[in-house]
Amino acid sequence: MGDAYVGARTPRREDARLLTGKGRYVGAVRLPGTLHAYVLRSPIAHGRFLGCDAKAIRAVEGVIDVITPEEAAGLRLPCVSVSPGQRLTSYPVLDDTIRYAGQPLAVVVARTPEAARDAADLLDPHLDELPAVVGVERAIAEDAPAIYPELGGNVAADFTVGDEDCAAVIDGAEHVIEMTFRIGRVSPHPMEPRGVVASYDGEELSCPAPRVPCARSRTWSARSARTTGAGAASATPATSSPPAWGRRWT
Repeated sequence: MGDAYVGARTPRREDARLLTGKGRYVGAVRLPGTLHAYVLRSPIAHGRFLGCDAKAIRAVEGVIDVITPEEAAGLRLPCVSVSPGQRLTSYPVLDDTIRYAGQPLAVVVARTPEAARDAADLLDPHLDELPAVVGVERAIAEDAPAIYPELGGNVAADFTVGDEDCAAVIDGAEHVIEMTFRIGRVSPHPMEPRGVVASYDGEELSCPAPRVPCARSRTWSARSARTTGAGAASATPATSSPPAWGRRWT
């Protein structure tokens, strides 16, 4: 029996809306009193964030606040997916220990997106760079720099997949072929860069965002709300940004 989808033309339901200028985007959401946040990220892969002159940046016109790891101490986010036996299941929202390039170091909040970005560019983060490691094989070597020294190594989880007697079968095989497979990372790329608009009235948290799928966004937001001490959250479609959808979390 042939496959009805492989090689077949599949009309997209969203084309008419997008081609006629009726697409909905997070950047087009306008709420009264909206503030804009810009995340300052680490240019290095491993090191220590020693601080920045947040006080001076707070005095810049249009800036509301600068949030650093010190102000966000104790706030953690849950890991999106957890493997069996994983020892760390959450991570700090902001941390002064740098474990990967692009890690958030501080958040600048301002009245306009331009003011937030300009103020973030003025921040001069003081960094103490440490040796980094690239690649799984190097990361699990005995002399590899430890990302979490308290864990005694860089193995996040160690568990068995497959039949229990698989090892015995391989040991008894006449020929054994070993191969290493490298699979490229896959992630969604909507036309609009990732963003979110959050509105909280004390009971309901609404967050239109170009993320997919909806169910996972709802689950992640609910876990984050419990982790940070905020109210619970759920999701229903609110705003769309092709090819993803937005969410209303309540």
